[in-house]
Amino acid sequence: MSKGNQVKKAKLKVRRHLLSITVLFMILLLFVLYFAPRIFILIYPGQAGVLYRTFGGGTVTEQHYKEGLNVIWPWDYMYIYDVRLREESRLLTVLTKDGLMVETEISVRFSPNVENLGILHKFIGPRYAEKVVIPEVEARTRNIISSYDLEGLYSTDRREIQLIVSDSVLSQINDQVIIDTLLLDEGKANTYIIFENLFIKNIRLPDQVSDRIEKKIVAEQEYLTYEYILKSAQQEANRKRIEAGGIDTFQTISNIPILKWRGLEVTEKLSQSPNSKLILLGTDESLPIILNGDVPDSTANR
Repeated sequence: MSKGNQVKKAKLKVRRHLLSITVLFMILLLFVLYFAPRIFILIYPGQAGVLYRTFGGGTVTEQHYKEGLNVIWPWDYMYIYDVRLREESRLLTVLTKDGLMVETEISVRFSPNVENLGILHKFIGPRYAEKVVIPEVEARTRNIISSYDLEGLYSTDRREIQLIVSDSVLSQINDQVIIDTLLLDEGKANTYIIFENLFIKNIRLPDQVSDRIEKKIVAEQEYLTYEYILKSAQQEANRKRIEAGGIDTFQTISNIPILKWRGLEVTEKLSQSPNSKLILLGTDESLPIILNGDVPDSTANR
């Protein structure tokens, strides 16, 4: 059979099945258009996807789907997660060690670990913040603050409480038994939520209690100030007592009155001054008299 005959035969077959091919193509096109939102998945910036395979083992835990266009089978499902850093704030009412209520405002920053996003989705789900992060933060914050009494809570540095709560929350979140066991079995790190930091924005004590504590602290400071002044006065009195004893000993040994000795010391220092002066020595019982020798010239203004 010649080549031309083969081409004619092929064209004839196409013409015979053209309607069937057209119908099949239209059905396939309608199928793709109808299920396009389920087939073509667009993951936007700051997001990651977890795939659920209906006929292929369920949740895919060994990988996550990155930003951009992803194509999946229409019978599978893609769950989109926001993997940006997020912040949640809560106002808590806490019972202190001495049985009084305080209000504290906390803020926690966290994000899911995209490397373990499939594990997080399979065992906790999209509401992981409400199920794990916030309850743990609230519970640990309450436990730690309740270990302080009001005075200790008022005087303790807030950063110290923040650090204790942060360390406790971080270890508590990352030590979930079921998650930790599965991750270890798969040889992955046991971090599925990245806990950035926690801030204690405010600790509000009852007004009466706060006033009482402030007055107590002011009274303690005033007492310490008074004690310091009293101690300084006592030290000054001891110094003067010692000085008086030294003066008495000096007068006894030298038979020179201390006032006369001081006068002689002052006279000696003044005599060494470059200014002209006139010194009149008195008797044994009197002090020298020092007169200024710089007498203005009465003719200077003439």
